[in-house]
Order: sequence, then C-alpha cells, then structure tokens
Amino acid sequence: MPGSCASGAARALGPKREQRSTRPARAPAILWHDSPVTLNITILTRTRIYQSSDFRLSTPQGPLDSPAMKLARLSYPTFEALVCFTGLAKPSISSDEDTIDQVVKWLASSNDARLFQVVERIRAGATEYVSAVERDTGQREHLTIVVAAFLGELVRVAIISNFQDSLGQIPRGPLSELRVSWESLRPGETPKVLVTGNSRTVTRPDRDSLLETVSEAGEDSARIRASIRDLSRRASRHPDANETISEECTVASMDSSGSGMQDIDGVRGTEVKYIHNGFHFPIGQALEQLGLQGAELADASFGTNKPTTRRPPSCLREPWDVSGAGFQMVEIIHATDLDCSPLGLSDGDIVLGTHSEPSDRSRQVYWTWTPEDPDHIHALDFEPTPVHGGCMNAAGVIAVIHGTGEHPEGTVLDVDGRSRQLEIPAGMGEPSLTAMNTSGEVCGSLSINLDFSDSDRSRPAFWDSNGKVHIMTALAVGTSGRSVDLTDDGIVLVWESYGVLGSAVTLWNPRTGGVSQVPGAIIPTARAESGEILGFNRENGRDVAVMSRDCQEWSDLPLNNGFAPASLNTILTIVGNVRSDGYTNGWLLRRGENHPNLLPTFRYHNTRPRHINAKGSIAGHLSTDNEQHVVLWTPST
Repeated sequence: MPGSCASGAARALGPKREQRSTRPARAPAILWHDSPVTLNITILTRTRIYQSSDFRLSTPQGPLDSPAMKLARLSYPTFEALVCFTGLAKPSISSDEDTIDQVVKWLASSNDARLFQVVERIRAGATEYVSAVERDTGQREHLTIVVAAFLGELVRVAIISNFQDSLGQIPRGPLSELRVSWESLRPGETPKVLVTGNSRTVTRPDRDSLLETVSEAGEDSARIRASIRDLSRRASRHPDANETISEECTVASMDSSGSGMQDIDGVRGTEVKYIHNGFHFPIGQALEQLGLQGAELADASFGTNKPTTRRPPSCLREPWDVSGAGFQMVEIIHATDLDCSPLGLSDGDIVLGTHSEPSDRSRQVYWTWTPEDPDHIHALDFEPTPVHGGCMNAAGVIAVIHGTGEHPEGTVLDVDGRSRQLEIPAGMGEPSLTAMNTSGEVCGSLSINLDFSDSDRSRPAFWDSNGKVHIMTALAVGTSGRSVDLTDDGIVLVWESYGVLGSAVTLWNPRTGGVSQVPGAIIPTARAESGEILGFNRENGRDVAVMSRDCQEWSDLPLNNGFAPASLNTILTIVGNVRSDGYTNGWLLRRGENHPNLLPTFRYHNTRPRHINAKGSIAGHLSTDNEQHVVLWTPST
C-alpha cells in the first residue's frame, strides 16, 4: 500500500485474472485508512468474515508492550459479529482494563439487541470513554472500533471512529464524538478488504498477495487466516510502524452461522473474548477450573446452531511432500463438518478411531480400520456416546469409554471377542484412557469427585488385567495429575501439574504404590519400553523437545524450538508437530539423525501425528476448519 493516501474513497483493484464470463471482471476492493496507530484488517466475503488484530496497546503515555486481546466475538439472536479496535487501548498505563473490557461493559444487559442498537451502545460508550481520557490528560485520543457482522446472509460492517470512516480520513480528526459509517457486501460483489490503523505499513505487493489469496483460496479459511497473519507480521517490521504494531497477532474467521476459528500467536496472558447476547462468557475462569490458568492459547473455535450460507468445503486432497521422508499416506476416513480422530494403532497397522454421529456431533461412534479392508471402517458394537476416549495395544486389544456423563463405563475388547469391564468407583467420573500394555493393563485418569468447580480433581488411574482400578490419590508434588503412558513393566508415566503452568514428571508403580520423581519442570508425552522418557519444556515460551535416558537428567533433542513431540516407538523414532507458515505440520525424527523430516500431507491442512508402532507406521489427523481426516503413514521401504 502507498505511504499515504488522500482523503475520500480509495479503492484499488487486485491483480488482473482471466475470466471465462463475458461480464466485466470485478476484483476485490480495498478500503484505505491512514493514522498513526496500530493495524486491523477486516475482510468481507459472501460466506465468511475475517478480522485480525495485533496485541500491542496504545495509551496516552505511549505504546504499552503488554499483550492483550483486542478482538472479540459477539453473538446475538439476529446477528453474529467480530469486533476489534485500534487506537486508544487503555486510559493509562496503570489501568487494569483495556478497550475490549470497556466494550464488555457497554454491552452488559444488551440481551436481544439488534445490530444497530449494539453499534450505538458501543459508539456512545466509546465517546464518553475518549472524553474521560481527554478530561484527565488534556489530550484527545484516536479510536476506531470495527464491528463486522452477518445478519442472516447480509454482510454489514460498522466503522465507529473519531478520525476514520468508510470513505477515508475524517477531516480535523480526532473529533470529540465518535461517528458511525457503514459498509456492506451486496449480492454479486467481490470480497472487500478493510484496513484500519497504520495503513502505511501495508505495501502494495503485500496487498496484492492478500487479494490473490482471498480470490484463490475460496472456502479455505485457514489459508486466508495464515495470509492475514503473515501480512500483519510484515507490517509490524515496516519502518513506518514505529514499534506500534506487535509481531504477534490473532486472526479470526466466521461464517454466517457464527461458527468459526481463531488463530492466536503464542503469547501468554491473552484471553479469548466472547459476548453472548450481552453476557460476557469468561473463558479465563473456565481455564482456571481445568487447572490451566495462565495457559498460552494457540487457537479457539466457536459455533452456534444457526444455519450457514457457507458453500460445502472443497477439499482437493492435494498431496504435499516437501521432505521426501519415505512414507506413503493412506486416508482412512474423511469427515465434513464432523469430528474424527485416531485413538490407537496396533503393530499390525489396525487403527482404532472415532467420528461424530451426523445427527448429533456431541456423540461419537467407535470404529476400527484394517489394511486388509482399506476401503471400509467397521463400527464397534456400542451406542453413539457423549463420553468417549480409548486406546489400543500392540496386539490390537481395545479399551474404550462409553455410556453417559452420569454413568460412564469402560470396556476392554480382546482380540478373541471376549470383553471385560473397567471399574469406575461411585462418586468418581470423567474417565480417560491413554495407553495399554501387552498384558492388557490400562492407564488413564479419573476425577476423584464430581465438583466441576474443583480444578484439581483429576488423578492418575491404572486398571489391571482384571479391570480393578488403582488410583494415585496422593501426588508427589502436584495438585492434579493424569497418566500419560504405560509400559510392559507396569510402570505408569504421570504428568503432575500445580500452580500456574507448574509441571512435574513422576513414575508410579500401581501394584506397590511406589513413586519416583524425575527432576525438571517437563511435560511428558511418552515412555519407551527401554525406559527413555520423551517430553517438552515450555518454560521459555516455545516447546523444546527433550528426552531423559536415566530418569535423572534431560537433554535437548536435535530440533528447533517449537517442535512439539507427541510419541515414540520401541526403536526411539519420534513423531510430533510444529507450527510454520500458518499451519501445523507433522514431523518424524529417526534415532541417530540430526534433523527431522516433515511427513507428507494434504496441502493447506493442519497435520498431527498421534501414534507410532514398532515397525514405524504412524496414525494421525489432518484438518482444515470444516474438514477432518484420519490417515495412516506407512514406510515406503
């Protein structure tokens, strides 16, 4: 984008493209705004709205490098919206509340309000907000708040500002009163890109690249979010940014039903903001109840039961193999607007998995897949269940959770067709299953009470080959804990947690009650039969993959920061995932090698390996916003 722009409307056409139609080509338009503040990007399409915001705050005393979420979701009976702001973020450096917190207050008790009423509440509240700061400091601050909404199929955006409108700069701004200007996307119009804030930091090549992506990506919203994130990051490095834009940002996309995704760069201290019909849903409190207070959010999803105008996603299944790691990928199941997941993998390449029931996404159906019948999955003989989870051992023995939340059941299915029950004591619940050894013993976790306000209720659990449960009620150092892995020696690998992001690794012998603590604040992910423990260290902000070979010291693996390990097999081949270029990519590190190889995948998909067996086959999960796949990678040789 040019270094400056004249007042008034400024629309630029995107790159010329060949058109089969005889009608004149209409490329996406971009609305320019210019101001010495931060950067927001809003994209309007017929089927989705996109919005981005960085995390830096502006105060009357200058920019404040304290990360905060400047974007929120609004959900009301007659519309669904995203809202973000640029400009005045806090009345002072010492203030505990930012402008999004003020929006929450302005919309309190606004239940059943219509879009224009919500916009007017925000305008009136923001006007008084700016005036109060001016009375205290003698300085009038710039502020723009953008509300982008779906009203059924209609796409509307309100620019609430004292120095910008939908046509450009307001003369003599900033004004004492915020004004509202509207934009809409009419039937037949191509996407619009609205840039508010410091538009000098968005170059013309950057803009052209974004418009090209919006035009080409269609329903691939994850790809568009990645492009917006890259643009925001480049803008933060522009000389005209003057350190007012942080490199980290958040990007959200939403369809007309209010369903969508929000990507969040790894910054601790940010919280997803969600206002439902005038009520602020405190995500932070929910995380505290799960023992995850202070956690680093990576992404979020949201949904409603409203219909959508989104077209059916078009997953091209385009193969993408940049490393040539020597694997073939087989698709086991493909789900559209449904969930699916691999739960276990045998040494014979049998995969245990689940997918959600089409009529009720909250209920899961268990199934198995075998290489002998690669075109079909075979449902297990259980009713679709709202409580779910399971595991499989090397021989193909299966353990699953089913039943109801009030009366969960655990069942083991042997390869000879026999079954046995897993004991779940009265007064306990929320069972999970994570691993099974060759003896048919199972490890997992149980809540020792049903008080959902108790964030420390989770405890490691072990079921012997008869189904009798052993619970590690007395933790070594943590306030809650869960089982991670189980080896043939009957030792359970335990992850204990405490305080804000406190972690500890414990080895537990359920038969004797013996406990051995492994030094270090590590989050464990797997234990090999030969005793090596795999995990990662998150103390410095990004995952650092580590391994302990003697249960005393941890050594870094030959991986860059951010390569999160998931599992390993008997010969210490390790698999995991890493975030790059806006997507999660699966990787594999063989013993003795000094660099990982990326696993083949489908282009523009998130890729997460979950399980690896003794011969090196890997079961994993691929996903876009609305499509999911369970896949099996097998070594080519």
